[in-house]
Amino acid sequence: MNAEPLSLPASFNFYTSSRANRSALDRMMRKPDLPADLRWDEVLAFHDATLTAQRVQLDYVGFLYAVWEQTWGTAIKQLLPSAEQPAISDLAEWAPTLEIAWNSGCLFSKIGLPQNRSLWSGVDFSDIKEVKLSFYVDAGGEDYSLSDNLLLSADWLPIDDEHYRGTAPGLCPIKTGNADPTKLAKASYETLDLVLGQLTKSAV
Repeated sequence: MNAEPLSLPASFNFYTSSRANRSALDRMMRKPDLPADLRWDEVLAFHDATLTAQRVQLDYVGFLYAVWEQTWGTAIKQLLPSAEQPAISDLAEWAPTLEIAWNSGCLFSKIGLPQNRSLWSGVDFSDIKEVKLSFYVDAGGEDYSLSDNLLLSADWLPIDDEHYRGTAPGLCPIKTGNADPTKLAKASYETLDLVLGQLTKSAV
């Protein structure tokens, strides 16, 4: 599986380039009201700083979305071309708002699988050092046995306390401001193919 290299957004690089930048933009991300002591000639600069903070978040979410599209998105299009796009209401606490994606460092989507299963598939960039994938298969009633017991390659870690399967470290590190999701694309495709194979076997 091939994937296109992705560059970290310039706005995000600016955010991470210094402690002062992070501190200033973090304040603006909290959507503060106009300070009472703000002078008239500072008003536009204040609003400009607010927009800059939102741009950092938007570009960050755009980066996560691009990784998801080249990994899970591509696998779904190739293996489940008729899968319906989820509605935002389907994503519950993982609705892709700027605030949720920024604070969690993750972006998740959900698709329906055969036999009334659902695949939750995500991208994780919370440590800003490398990009990882995670997923689980939900059969309803807190039944995650399919993904819990799935025999995966060494690209995947064992389940965590919340039944997520995450990729092993080192598959997509950030190097000179770029990410190569090729190995993640391969891992996501093979995993979805395996999940679908297990569902086919269980239906026989």
